[in-house]
Amino acid sequence: MGMLDGKTAVVTGAGRGIGRGIALALAKAGARVVVNDLGTGLDGEGVATGPAAAVVDEIVKAGGTAAPNYGSVADYKQATEMVEQAVKAWGRIDILVNVAGILRDRMIFNMSKEEWDAVLAVHLDGTFFCTRAASIAMREQKAGRIISMSSVSALGAPGQPNYAAAKAGIIGLTWSTANAMAKYNVTANAIMPSGATRMIDSTPRGKKVFEETGKWPSEQAVGTERDPDNVAPLVVFLSSDAAAHVNGQVFHSFGYGHQAPARDLRPEHPRASGDQLRPDAARASQERMEGSRERHPLLAVATGGPVKNVLLVCHANTCRSVMAHVLLEKMLAERDAGGRVLVRSGGIANHARDGMIPSLDARIVLREDGIHLAEDAMASTDLRRHRELIADAHLILTMTAQQKDMLGTYDEARGRPLFTLKEFVGEEGDIGDPFDQGEERYRACRDEIKRCLEKGVDRLIVRLSAS
Repeated sequence: MGMLDGKTAVVTGAGRGIGRGIALALAKAGARVVVNDLGTGLDGEGVATGPAAAVVDEIVKAGGTAAPNYGSVADYKQATEMVEQAVKAWGRIDILVNVAGILRDRMIFNMSKEEWDAVLAVHLDGTFFCTRAASIAMREQKAGRIISMSSVSALGAPGQPNYAAAKAGIIGLTWSTANAMAKYNVTANAIMPSGATRMIDSTPRGKKVFEETGKWPSEQAVGTERDPDNVAPLVVFLSSDAAAHVNGQVFHSFGYGHQAPARDLRPEHPRASGDQLRPDAARASQERMEGSRERHPLLAVATGGPVKNVLLVCHANTCRSVMAHVLLEKMLAERDAGGRVLVRSGGIANHARDGMIPSLDARIVLREDGIHLAEDAMASTDLRRHRELIADAHLILTMTAQQKDMLGTYDEARGRPLFTLKEFVGEEGDIGDPFDQGEERYRACRDEIKRCLEKGVDRLIVRLSAS
């Protein structure tokens, strides 16, 4: 018996990528699925029936039930009709998954009104149109699940002002819907998905990968932690009766796991534990849900899956990131996790260089903590020249918000969990640079880094890295 037997779902943007994986997974779990896809290009131009029809054929051949829909979510009438299609065909709509999206990336000062409007129309208007239509039926049924795709770009991706605004808007819409529909036994949650889709293929980094390997990132991702199909198990769970108590959450799906960084809007309902949020135990890694900071719910940690590669970043990689690097390695070794997590560090500022030795003051204060770092034990790394380290990282921690913003401009950092060290442990502020301020300032900097790492290492890094 499937987890979703007897339920009816509508999945928008289900012809390719993340949406396709979700539609197939819902059908495999027993749901009847309306597979919607307009069949456009990434920029929203053109139409084609092939993508949706192919997914329907795949579902039917596997013994499932599905019907295609070729409407545009950006059209109010067509969005309403795709929900009505499910109700007319199967008598109800139990699940709505909003995935449809397009890209028209450009810096804020270069973006046209048409580029802004086009992306907002598909992502934000489309999510509203479909959610509104589904909420009417779900309110009458007194049951339903609404799951919408947001993005880590909502946290301020440069070069994507339209996309970031739309994805942030989806979070607000989700929270409002969760509050409004809770009394009708309808939940609304959002997911910030990760995965190498054709959207990643369209970036400069994706094109470079193709030029070097002859394969697009989306082709290389199949069966790996970057496979967009990894988002689907979380959606299946959130669509099920077992997730009736999970409402108003914003999850980040990365690798084979997921994390809930945002607040629960229904405090009378306890949060689910990590084990309850494991719809596919064979594939899912150890997960965990973390509550938010009251004032900044979006700044809580949003990383999931096995964290096996941590990158620590400061300006030049001679002081703060060096201290964080060796302190974290020591903490992991003390917890018998040193062999499971690779720690790296690097510099991102204009004056970063390869091969510089660690600061003498930093090495002196580290000795007081039992770490005897020889002058030639480490050498600085210029991340501007070694961006592969950024691309390989499962978690990136910077010492300041400025460094985080600088990294955020790199394609290699897109979709990577990226936080300041203080943000990572639910605090505000930066780890200040002690350069040329004497041993006492270095000592204070060391203690602040150590305190933050100790606050986070057991709760997040070690637990998430368990295999």
